[in-house]
Amino acid sequence: MITDTYAIAASADDGLVRSDGLINPAIAVTYVGIDNVGLVWHSWNRWFVTIPENVYITSAIFQWYNYYNYIMPVQTRMYGELGASPTVPISYADYVGRARTTAYKNIGIPVAPVSFTVNQTDILAIVQELYATYDYTSGNWIQLLWDNNGPAGIEQHVGAFTYDWNIGVPLGTYGARLVLNYIGMRGSLHAHGNYNAGITGSDDKDWRPMQCDSNGILKIGQVL
Repeated sequence: MITDTYAIAASADDGLVRSDGLINPAIAVTYVGIDNVGLVWHSWNRWFVTIPENVYITSAIFQWYNYYNYIMPVQTRMYGELGASPTVPISYADYVGRARTTAYKNIGIPVAPVSFTVNQTDILAIVQELYATYDYTSGNWIQLLWDNNGPAGIEQHVGAFTYDWNIGVPLGTYGARLVLNYIGMRGSLHAHGNYNAGITGSDDKDWRPMQCDSNGILKIGQVL
């Protein structure tokens, strides 16, 4: 199994938008939810990732660090952005209008966690859908859109640290990370293939772990 961990690499690759038009890619903490005057907040995170063709993604984790400012309980929802190479949002309207994956992850937080601790959010279905649709063999962007999903007008929000938090630590220390685990497979689970876990096509039933050389390097195209 291969594990790749991607960190936010630049200030613009995470940030927030707010329903009054505010957009801030350089803020040290993002919020998702609704504030005390009814404004809606959303945030984004993106990474440039490389994934070989014909692999099976076994897990995809969104790691993010808690900021203490919570109003509970929090109801949020995360999507992947559809697009061959998604760019960062440039306005609130632009963010809201971005095409989203069918797959999503509800992130509900019933109890406020301790600040600076890390959350592990399973986003496997989102990443599998993106991998089935776009080509990542030479590197491409994966952008996650983290939306408020709470009732209108009810204050509730979560805070998360970003790349730009640098109080006592280097930039990027508390930025979100994307952790991917995958194994080499034969079959149609690749870009433009079938991302569902179930076997749905004649080629899918031939999935096999791929062979590694003496150094543990996958030999793409050779199967056990």
